Amino acid sequence: MEDEPLAHSPKKDVPPQTYNVHIANVVERATGNAKCAAKFYNGKRERFIRDVESAALFHDLGKLDERNQAVLRGINKGRLCVPHEDAGVAHLLNLGL
Repeated sequence: MEDEPLAHSPKKDVPPQTYNVHIANVVERATGNAKCAAKFYNGKRERFIRDVESAALFHDLGKLDERNQAVLRGINKGRLCVPHEDAGVAHLLNLGL
């Protein structure tokens, strides 16, 4: 875990969470919720599920920035330097999604 990027830094009794584990958990949960919600969706259900999955996959992309990793690892103090929410949105927009 030492070399793996983090999604969450350690807090009191909670260990750090790696980026890969965090993203996998969020994608699984969000996609499951989207599949349940899609039953009540009148639009393109498969597209809705894919869009939710994409959003979950990229929601913390900016945490991979080296400056944010330094904060998550406790090397630098304070808040994340780079707005991590924006990177995933920018990436999806660049893909035309």
